[in-house]
Amino acid sequence: MFAVGVGKNVDEKEISNISSDPDEDFTFHVESFLDLGNIAVHLAQKTCQALSLLGADISKKTQKCRKKPANVMIVYDSHKPAQTTQAVLSDLIGMFTFEANIHVPDTQVGVLTHECHAGGHTPIQPVADLQASLKELYPPWRAAVCTSWSKTSDLTFS
Repeated sequence: MFAVGVGKNVDEKEISNISSDPDEDFTFHVESFLDLGNIAVHLAQKTCQALSLLGADISKKTQKCRKKPANVMIVYDSHKPAQTTQAVLSDLIGMFTFEANIHVPDTQVGVLTHECHAGGHTPIQPVADLQASLKELYPPWRAAVCTSWSKTSDLTFS
């Protein structure tokens, strides 16, 4: 599990405890939500590397990673205004799924933005459905990218 701390008051020990392997660069820190794009490519590469267990030379081995199914859960807690946070999150998810070259049928993604649902069940869905849910969250200048997506109510943000 990767852990990303956002902001100036991040507890590095807490982030380290959340990640599955703090010694293997599974922890990240950025100053603001707007800086998440700066780590998207590196996070995608580390995810691919972790899935494939092939070592550090990820550029030559991406194809093997792309063939493996995966479940990706994106969890965040924020005190930022919902609209700002959702726009940044939608951009991060878009960059992550693009940079990781995730194949839609083999990968499911869930987003948890608040306490666990009753019973501990967190929805997880195919990437295409998640992207459809994010359609309205993209900034206007990204509208051309999103025109083929349709809205779904399977995923809600709070």
